[in-house]
Amino acid sequence: MSAMNVKSGYVGGLFYNLALLIGAIAGLTVVDRVSRRAFLIGSFSATAASLFILSVYPQLPSAAMTVLFALFAGVLSAASNLVYVYLPELFPTDLRASGIGLAIACSRTGSAFSTFLLPIMVESYGVRSALNACVAVLAIGAIVCHRWAPETRYLPLTALDEPGTLL
Repeated sequence: MSAMNVKSGYVGGLFYNLALLIGAIAGLTVVDRVSRRAFLIGSFSATAASLFILSVYPQLPSAAMTVLFALFAGVLSAASNLVYVYLPELFPTDLRASGIGLAIACSRTGSAFSTFLLPIMVESYGVRSALNACVAVLAIGAIVCHRWAPETRYLPLTALDEPGTLL
């Protein structure tokens, strides 16, 4: 928050954390009401858009920056609910535990890598460049999911158990 010239980091942090809580609750209510694919792609797109606005308009008022970060946090938190329903639906029963484990391990590796690199990037290239890198990663995620993410909402968990069945 201080790198973005938000005057009160505590107030910004409070809004951010409240957005995480509200997003998690909203995600629980939405996850079974919309398609998994649309939720996934929409989450990538909304988070990328909020960070893009922050990176393109450096002179936004502090309140607008706080709202955009809160939107980012809320959508990200809501989308985290997909882990519990979408990942199990992507793998056949005999590979489900291994598939989920591999997906989560990749996610954790990416999180650790980005957590390590973010402060270095902010220090070396500035907060705008760091935001642009995050936007790029999110946009690539949206494009990849738009191209290859299957819709699993109405499939039974055993749909992939039959030989030759692909989503």
